[in-house]
Amino acid sequence: MEVRWVRSHCYPAVQVYVDGDHVAGEQMVEYRGRTALVGDAIHEGRLTLQIHGARTSDDGQYRCLFEIDDVYQEASMDLKVVGVGSSPLITMEGLKDGDVQLMCTSDGWFPQPLVQWMDRQGEAMPSFSEALSQDSRGLFHVETALLVARSSIVNVTCSISNPLLGERKTASFSFSGG
Repeated sequence: MEVRWVRSHCYPAVQVYVDGDHVAGEQMVEYRGRTALVGDAIHEGRLTLQIHGARTSDDGQYRCLFEIDDVYQEASMDLKVVGVGSSPLITMEGLKDGDVQLMCTSDGWFPQPLVQWMDRQGEAMPSFSEALSQDSRGLFHVETALLVARSSIVNVTCSISNPLLGERKTASFSFSGG
């Protein structure tokens, strides 16, 4: 019996088992020590690949190639890695002309989050600027700015959400200009 979990290529593989033994020499470096094959229902044709310490690079398609007694089967699946980031933090900075800039920041999102400023009625407000960057782990950092005219009464919310889960984190800010 041979079970081979692969990404786009058959070699190197994510995980390989031949006759019940793990074949370490065929495993991709980035999966070493992070995978296990659970075959508690192998008699029913079910095998589970466990990936520990999921990373953004694990996102994507996987194929399972199974061979027993010259009978071959293949199955594929898409793994979606998601990260819900930190609660947004809103900071305020006064500008030279008396206007105010609100900056909303958050870390740890995957995939790229949806970012939106809203007024107190929940209506979308256009941001002045928006910057997204990824850290070494592939997680997104968000910075979005909103300009507010002086002498305004402001009650706004910065909303950041994960597009796959629909999970949202928000922060609100209120002040009276003048």
